[in-house]
Amino acid sequence: MKVGIYDLYLPTLGGGEKHMGKMAELLSKDHNVEILTNKYFDLDKLSRHLNLDLSKVKLRVFPYISSDYGSNITKDYDLFINATYLSYMRGYAKKNVYLTFFPTPFDVDFNFIHKITLFLFKNISRNIYSWFLSKEEKYKDGLNPIEGVHDPKRFLMKKSTWTSGKATFKIEENLIKKGLIRLKINSGRKFTALDTHINISFGKKNVYTYHKLPRSKSRIFKIKISLKNNDTMTIESNSFCPADFYASNDTRQLGVSIKNISSISIFRKIVYFIIGFFPTYLINFPDDLNFLDTYDLILANSKYTKRWIKKLWKKDSFLFYPQVDIDSFKEKEIKKENIILNVGRFFVGHHNKKQIELVKAFKELYNLGLKDWSLYLVGGVEGKKEHFRYLDSVKRASKGYPIVIKTNVPRDELNTIYSKSKIYWHASGLGEDEQKHPERFEHFGISSVQAMAAGCIPIVINKGGSREIVENGYNGFLFSNLKQLKEKSLKVINDTKLQNKLVKNSLKSCKKYNSENFEKRLHKIIENIFDIL
Repeated sequence: MKVGIYDLYLPTLGGGEKHMGKMAELLSKDHNVEILTNKYFDLDKLSRHLNLDLSKVKLRVFPYISSDYGSNITKDYDLFINATYLSYMRGYAKKNVYLTFFPTPFDVDFNFIHKITLFLFKNISRNIYSWFLSKEEKYKDGLNPIEGVHDPKRFLMKKSTWTSGKATFKIEENLIKKGLIRLKINSGRKFTALDTHINISFGKKNVYTYHKLPRSKSRIFKIKISLKNNDTMTIESNSFCPADFYASNDTRQLGVSIKNISSISIFRKIVYFIIGFFPTYLINFPDDLNFLDTYDLILANSKYTKRWIKKLWKKDSFLFYPQVDIDSFKEKEIKKENIILNVGRFFVGHHNKKQIELVKAFKELYNLGLKDWSLYLVGGVEGKKEHFRYLDSVKRASKGYPIVIKTNVPRDELNTIYSKSKIYWHASGLGEDEQKHPERFEHFGISSVQAMAAGCIPIVINKGGSREIVENGYNGFLFSNLKQLKEKSLKVINDTKLQNKLVKNSLKSCKKYNSENFEKRLHKIIENIFDIL
């Protein structure tokens, strides 16, 4: 069976990516599995960080420019799984599954400008786009990126974009008739990065080799099409990581910068230029929820999500908890320290992890006399300015207190921190109104389960998916405000007998989320969707 799993947010390395990745790993044992995304990402890095085995999984990079274009990508799969948060992509495979992390309103990130732009320009943008696609025969005139291109949309719009070191393109029929491809290739290297070696082939046949393209230099390649029962072209080059050579946060592996400059009319150049300014949401933003009708099954990652799917989407769903690496802590015998831990990405918006509020609570406990304890805030941070600004605000608020902030730590180090911590705090949704913004609460809570598996007592907010994991007074505590958080933390800290009871029950409770149960649920889903008896 050929399986495609769609995830746009691989670089976040979050709980959703863990959920998706474990599905990919298990399905790849018996099936041909591809992870679909819009920009290149190293699957080895995903595997290492999230403790996955994706050695049999392939990465396929494609741009979701429109629903019609998406159909060209997904229609050849036996099973398509949409595992992208806030996605309104339709399913065109033989069987289609929508993995829902939460039925968040699709305009949740829209500010006033977004909303007024959508209102004023949605129809005209779609009309221009649809008309132009009909004239273009949906990209049948040139090179269509298959994989290894970091931003395929830019390439299709005749703009420059990076390869990953090996990029493959489908050569469309009309271009074959013209017999010539013109590409502008730039090494993109600066300073100490190596010169570029380029190899171009059709299928397995090498047709062009360029041994040395100097740093920051461009060259126009005129490539005569030579095809025999193969309509793909591959561009290979040595790659580099910008962060290794410059003061850069860019850790991608980059090959060369490429631009398709095959001859097109002035008119088409102008229209491409105009379309390039259209935000994707103008073209694709759903007017309704009809796209859900293309899916054979909707999965919910928690009872909390399942309840809101029914309320907001009027759809039934199948409960499919994520797998949690509870076995990662079995062989760790690390002495516990007086550490309160919180694990979660540093970011703004949506279900922000409320690190600022946790810092405030800990500082108040410290000032009351809790001098021999530390607070650890551990989590990833994506390369966006607003997220780094939030991280900086957390650091400023923590100054002068025993608060340790660690970002993007390796998995083994994170597991060690879990194992030596005594208490786990989680506060997503603190101070929020669940009826107005249910998406701002923890949809499940993988980190809470990991903490429990490591013998770390969870004290988590009495909202969202956390209530499914923690039973108040049995395997941890629930709180509704910072006052309760501090009170229950002190209760645990001052009662060794209670600590032992909570740890024992936590270890028992988290077993339901282990790999074995996850695999059983996944097989049941596959059997149901394909009506296997």
